[in-house]
Amino acid sequence: MLLKFAIKSFLDERKLNNVSPHTLDRYTRTLDEFHAFCVSEEIVNVEEVMTPTVKKYLLHCQEAKGNGVVTKNSKLRVIKTLFNDMVTNEYITEKQNPAKKVNYGKEDIIIPVFQDYHIKQMLSYYRNLKQKDKSYYAYRDYALILFLLSTGARVGEASNIRWDHIDFENKAAIFFGKLRRQQSVPLVDKLLAELAEWRLFQERKLGQKPIYVFSTDDNKQLSPNGIKLIFKRLQAKMNFKDVRLSAHTFRHSLAYRFLRDGGDIVSLQRLLRHQNMEITRKYLSAFGHVLPEINERHNPLNNLDI
Repeated sequence: MLLKFAIKSFLDERKLNNVSPHTLDRYTRTLDEFHAFCVSEEIVNVEEVMTPTVKKYLLHCQEAKGNGVVTKNSKLRVIKTLFNDMVTNEYITEKQNPAKKVNYGKEDIIIPVFQDYHIKQMLSYYRNLKQKDKSYYAYRDYALILFLLSTGARVGEASNIRWDHIDFENKAAIFFGKLRRQQSVPLVDKLLAELAEWRLFQERKLGQKPIYVFSTDDNKQLSPNGIKLIFKRLQAKMNFKDVRLSAHTFRHSLAYRFLRDGGDIVSLQRLLRHQNMEITRKYLSAFGHVLPEINERHNPLNNLDI
C-alpha cells in the first residue's frame, strides 16, 4: 500500500471520528512532513518503512529543523498512532510495525504556573481599564481569567461554553471537550457569583440575551483563536519574564494549586478531564517539590497525641 494513501485514509478516519481541528492539524502537519522525508529517502510504500526510517526521521527533525525532545516526542506519538491504526485495520502485522520499538526521548518536565502576584496583576489591569469603549472587553476578559483558573478549561471548552451549559442551581457546567465528549464540571460559589454578575452586565450591554458566556460585543461566539489573542495582547501589557502568559497556563496553575493544597491525583484527573492517568502523573513529576509541604500539613502523625 502506498504510504500517502495510508496517511490519507488515516486522516479521513480521524475526521469521521470528529477529532478536534487542533488535533487534526497536528496530525496533518506531522504526517505530511514524515511523508516528504520518506519520499526523499525513496520510500513510497508502507512496507518499506522500517524502524531505522522512523529513527532517521526523528534525527532529521532534531538536526535539520532544530526540534527539541518535546516536539520530537509529539511527532513520534503521531507516527505511532498512524502505524498502530494500520495494525488495527490489518494493513500491516504487529511485527511489521516500524514505530513499535522506537522509544520516546526523556523529557525534563517543566510546567509553568501563575503565582498569586501574576494573577493579581492581570486582574488589577482589567479592573483599572476604565475606558468606556473597552469596558465590555475588560469585564469579559476579567471573568474569563477567573473561569479558566477555577475550572482548568481548555481554550476550545471556554470558547464553546454557553449560558445554557451553566447550571447555577446544581453548581456545575457542561463542557464539550476533546472528541466532543460531554462532561460535567463542578463550579465553586465564588465563580458562580462572578458569572451571575457578568451575565447581567453582558445582557444589558448587548441589549439582548447572550448565547455564549464569552462572546464578542455583537453577541457572537468568541473563537479559540480570539481567546489566544486576548492573552497574547495581555502578555505585551504584563511583560512577565518568569512565566508564559497563555490560556493553558491557567490549567497548569489549577493543577499545581490543587496538588499543593493536598488534592489527590485521581480527583485531579477527573477535574482536568484527562482520559489517561499518565497525562495527570506529569503534574506529579513536575510539582514534586510541593510534596514535603503537603506532607507537613496532612501527615497522620499531626493529629496523634504522642
